[in-house]
Amino acid sequence: MINRVILVGRLGNDPEVRKFDNGSSVSRFSLATSDPYKDEAGNWQEKTDWHNVVAWNILSERAVASLKKGDLVYVEGRITTRKWQDTNGVDRYATDIVSSYFRIVSSAKEGGAKSNNNFPSPSDAPKYTTSYEAPMNPTAATNNFPDASAADDDLPF
Repeated sequence: MINRVILVGRLGNDPEVRKFDNGSSVSRFSLATSDPYKDEAGNWQEKTDWHNVVAWNILSERAVASLKKGDLVYVEGRITTRKWQDTNGVDRYATDIVSSYFRIVSSAKEGGAKSNNNFPSPSDAPKYTTSYEAPMNPTAATNNFPDASAADDDLPF
């Protein structure tokens, strides 16, 4: 069975951290994802879903240090559901995304521009040429074994 979630969305608030006596910490933040669709009249609409994201320990510290409200963030994690009873004895449920990884796609302060991440830009693409140079010694380039027929006999299939 697989429980894996990948989300890309905007932070609705700065992460809030809570530290425990045993030294561990947890951070929480909300993430908005949107899904565009056409309504019955043919007009574009957008449905926004809000997700509660939880990060533990080192990831929690990283979230507090680097994430800000409005940042566009890629999050990987798993879905968990919590159950508790409120003061009136009514069962309450909450669904969280427990983050195992996140990356800032763009920061809010840059207006959606690419921030300091490792995504390549078009200028980073390799340059290809259409010319081809043949090897100086064609048999040396294709024959890596002293005796090519002996190498073929060693194959397991």
